[in-house]
Amino acid sequence: MFHQAMNACICKFATFRGRASRPEFFWFVGAFYAFVTIAYWFDAYVLRGLLTTLAVGLVLACPVLAVFWRRFQDAGLYGWIAPSVFLASYLAAFAYWHFTPDDLYSLPFQRTLENASWLIPVLIALLPSQPGPNKYGPQPNEVPQ
Repeated sequence: MFHQAMNACICKFATFRGRASRPEFFWFVGAFYAFVTIAYWFDAYVLRGLLTTLAVGLVLACPVLAVFWRRFQDAGLYGWIAPSVFLASYLAAFAYWHFTPDDLYSLPFQRTLENASWLIPVLIALLPSQPGPNKYGPQPNEVPQ
């Protein structure tokens, strides 16, 4: 199932029309988190920078946005809500991170905002699929094709 989900997302890496099933979405986003985490560890302990993490993030940005977009459409929502939610969450985290004093008491709240920038869209993606075809296309199989 993992291989099928990854294959579906890679083949549709820039496709923003249609629908993505929950398994396709969660396998791909889970793999994205794994790749970014490995890249971050590599950067932190080997390179002492963020070059690898930035490269992985940039390479996978379009496929991740596309699968979020299609997953929102599968739930019957507008696809453009996905980047809007990301942007609003990131702007809130950025604003708090850069405009609050650097003290130990504000750090947990800053981390919470950063995590919420990913958590909110993932929670929205948990919404069930609309049964049958909707205006974005036929219902995807539970096993990605």
